[in-house]
Amino acid sequence: MSVSYCVSIETAGDFLGLALTRFNRKTGEVFHLKRYVSSGKGTQSDRLIPTLDRLLKERRLSKKQIGLVAVDVGPGSFTGVRVGVSTARALGQGLGVPVVGLSSLEAIAHVARVKETMTVVSCLPALAGECYFAVYEARPGRAAKTISLKETLKPCWKNESEFVQMLSALVLNPKKKNRAVVVVGNNAAGLKEAASSVHGLTWQSVRQPARPTAVAEIGVKKFLAQPRPRQFHYEKIRPLYLQPCWAERERAGRAEGRGHAR
Repeated sequence: MSVSYCVSIETAGDFLGLALTRFNRKTGEVFHLKRYVSSGKGTQSDRLIPTLDRLLKERRLSKKQIGLVAVDVGPGSFTGVRVGVSTARALGQGLGVPVVGLSSLEAIAHVARVKETMTVVSCLPALAGECYFAVYEARPGRAAKTISLKETLKPCWKNESEFVQMLSALVLNPKKKNRAVVVVGNNAAGLKEAASSVHGLTWQSVRQPARPTAVAEIGVKKFLAQPRPRQFHYEKIRPLYLQPCWAERERAGRAEGRGHAR
């Protein structure tokens, strides 16, 4: 069958995002059937599967009709990323379908408003004074309101001063002096203020770390572009944490303290 269905999962932030998307395996055309985003009561792990079951029921679909799972693997909330990845792996294993993992930074860049070829920097707040970011070459897609992304700097974790230095280098790059630089992110943790300190770029705001529909669109595109299904086996999906958790930082700090005491 040329028509299939994708479930996309977004739990890298402090909310639960799900989308049901129909796509054509031959043309790549996508149509979003249902979208759910909520930061209400209850943990993501408690609500994810019941919400998915409800969305499927509303569209009169069964899990057996799911042909693809797409999931945001981070960076973001440690707990949220773990919930999304483990659920996606379980669905992939249980249903015997491919699972596509993608970065939350790529999903953020995907919603940038692009009218011409430009440099897009997607960013997310991490701990105080730190952030995650990645850089993409973006251009309008063939279909209306779509975007084509090429990663030029992999997702990384730096402090805000290093983030500003990277932005300045992009703006001053003589090889791309006529290319616009757009920074996409939310307004939390002073990232907008940090980016605004660099002249020559534009800020675009997003409300959530990523949209489940963006996760679906990227996931379908990656799946259809890869001729080897093995590439998307559920066992290959891993969380993208980038930084150590608080417990690891505390252990490292205690070890460093003991080293200085000797």
